[in-house]
Amino acid sequence: METEFWLDKWDAPKRGWSQQQVNSRLVKHWPSLGFAAGDPVLVPLCGDSVDIDWLVASGFSVMGSELSQKGLASWFERHALEWNVEAPDVSMDSDADTTLKILKPAVLANQNEQKKYVNLAASERGMETIDEQTQQQVPTFFCGDFFSLSKELLPKAPIAVYDRAALIALPPPMRERYAQKLGELLPTGSKILLITLIYDPVQMNGPPFSVSNAEVESLYSTHFEINKIADSQGPDIVGNLADRGLLDAAESVFVLTRNGVSS
Repeated sequence: METEFWLDKWDAPKRGWSQQQVNSRLVKHWPSLGFAAGDPVLVPLCGDSVDIDWLVASGFSVMGSELSQKGLASWFERHALEWNVEAPDVSMDSDADTTLKILKPAVLANQNEQKKYVNLAASERGMETIDEQTQQQVPTFFCGDFFSLSKELLPKAPIAVYDRAALIALPPPMRERYAQKLGELLPTGSKILLITLIYDPVQMNGPPFSVSNAEVESLYSTHFEINKIADSQGPDIVGNLADRGLLDAAESVFVLTRNGVSS
């Protein structure tokens, strides 16, 4: 799948991956993983996801990666935020079309002024210990090819990854590269909350693609300990994919823990 495919998708009026509500599996399972306020979280292929809102408002330091600047602009516009564009301060081997840019919310002139990047009620946030007056962590977004990311580019080593729609957005050869890239980026002991979709490909062409539990094992077993913590099936999983002919689907939720095997 070429860059133009996804850029064209962002130009389309209907984007099936854009959700109106925070993912219920994120809300249910994330707090049990033991992360603390301020911990750096990487969200690959993040788009303008409302799940980012939940992570930022819950006190985490979010680093998102998205190919389309239009997708990231949509996130800033939703929160009425201006943003700055920065160039990475390390060199990359990447062609001009996929060179990464860094987008951050514009910094206030008055550093003492309270800034809420995301407005969520305390009851909707994932960290009950976060004081309402606590400054939220400034999110950082990388715009460009996810495979151009490196440890040197990331402001902090991520100890967590949230993947609801990245792995299942990629065709098989790219899924292998993606799993390998996460192995390169993540330190030992870091965790991935991974949500996959499973369906009969005869009913619908991806993306999103069907990724079996066996494929998750094959992709990640070298660099991660794999623990499936939940699965479900039914019409609510199909959602708006029914418009594309999907009749039934299942979902699996995994916690992947980075082991000590070097990449």
